[in-house]
Amino acid sequence: MSQNILFISENTIKSRTGVSDAIDGKQLKPQIKIAQDMYLQPALGSTLYLRLQTGVSAANLTASEMVL
Repeated sequence: MSQNILFISENTIKSRTGVSDAIDGKQLKPQIKIAQDMYLQPALGSTLYLRLQTGVSAANLTASEMVL
């Protein structure tokens, strides 16, 4: 099971999409997590996906991982 780590913030979603600023982050964050698990994990593979989550959590991503 994947960790509860988000690769994008709710503020970034709101600023780069048509999502209203009035939408509560409590409603948006679970949807971001679902999208990550459904679309990013299969595209990246479980090993890389879990490494990125660990790297975000520990703040030790490499330069290449940050670009990704």
